Amino acid sequence: MFVCLDRSSFGRRVRAATDDPYAASLIGVNVHRVATGVFVAGSTIAAIAGAFMVTIFAVTPFSGLHFVIKGFITAIVGGLNNVRGAVVAGLLLGMVEAMGAGYISARWQDGFGYLLLIAILTFRPSGLMRGTGHAVA
Repeated sequence: MFVCLDRSSFGRRVRAATDDPYAASLIGVNVHRVATGVFVAGSTIAAIAGAFMVTIFAVTPFSGLHFVIKGFITAIVGGLNNVRGAVVAGLLLGMVEAMGAGYISARWQDGFGYLLLIAILTFRPSGLMRGTGHAVA
């Protein structure tokens, strides 16, 4: 994903459309097509992840809420609009929950994620990594 966003022409168009859609449209970027492409790519990744998750977890109509909350915590902790921050935050969240469950109590595993969120919001309200988190083309 990093290589695609940093090095490809599609990644440059995505970054341009994200930073300033009006200016991107002025230089010839079809912002609606880019948004559609990003939606399709995200949906494809989500479908693949869902297919893998079905093999591990039981699926009910209400099973997605847990993953949405984890994604929200990851996005806030990593910093909004920052792909690298989301990766770092996801790894940090996993480590904090696993270490807390292993050393303290598995019963409080989700609570450790909330404590991480509270700590990050207290000391760094904009998240671990500020900005957009990509190189300027």
